[in-house]
Amino acid sequence: MATIDEFIHASQQISSVAHWRVQVWPLKVDSERLGPMSKLKPLIRECSVSLRGWNFPHVTYDSNDELYHETCYWSKAGFGESREVWKCCTSGLFVGLFKLRELDPDWSRRIRDLTHYDRFDDSLAGVVEFRNQIWTITEAFEFAARYAKKCNFEEGLSFEMILKNIQNFGLGTSDSGRHLLPGYICRDNCIRLNYEVGLAECASEPHKLSLAAIQRFLRFFDLLNVRVDIIQSLQQEFYQMRYGNDRIDIEEMNWEI
Repeated sequence: MATIDEFIHASQQISSVAHWRVQVWPLKVDSERLGPMSKLKPLIRECSVSLRGWNFPHVTYDSNDELYHETCYWSKAGFGESREVWKCCTSGLFVGLFKLRELDPDWSRRIRDLTHYDRFDDSLAGVVEFRNQIWTITEAFEFAARYAKKCNFEEGLSFEMILKNIQNFGLGTSDSGRHLLPGYICRDNCIRLNYEVGLAECASEPHKLSLAAIQRFLRFFDLLNVRVDIIQSLQQEFYQMRYGNDRIDIEEMNWEI
């Protein structure tokens, strides 16, 4: 087992750079809602989204990267430049920190090159990738829907995604077949996407909730007029990925707005 100090240190490392903070919690507070802590790890494993190969969230298989502390199960993981720390508590609270994947130097360089960000080198703090962020937001909403349904948050839930330390990051592409002009820069240091939703709406159509969140996210980069069908096509591309264990039939999903 890891120690709480190790988790605090891992959390601080992620918090010091650009990262997503994801939170899900029920609207009614009950400290023992989910039962004993021993149920928390298999619960998250059952709800995690496994379409891209690296699950969201990733449940560790290494006892050195996990901890049962007070009323929460903690897990941390890393692969390449990816880093994450999260906890799930018996109250139903889930909180996770996820390092921005585009901080990988090679990927960042490719995004800058393909989006022609060379003219902004002096002021640009970093880049985020258009398709990856659409997938990330969609993935997080899909997890929240599974989690809320499995935990039976019948009174509804709060769901929040916050992208922190993002000031002067540019929106770009790493897809040579997708043209995106440079200059879509986030001037805020924090992008907050927060919602209170009913269980039925969240559990049945998370892709529609995430669509609205993606549009809101893009507005922080002054990208205002992206066609809905373009965003949906990338969401559908995500749902059809087969690198993990998930099998989702998009034909059974309602994509009408």
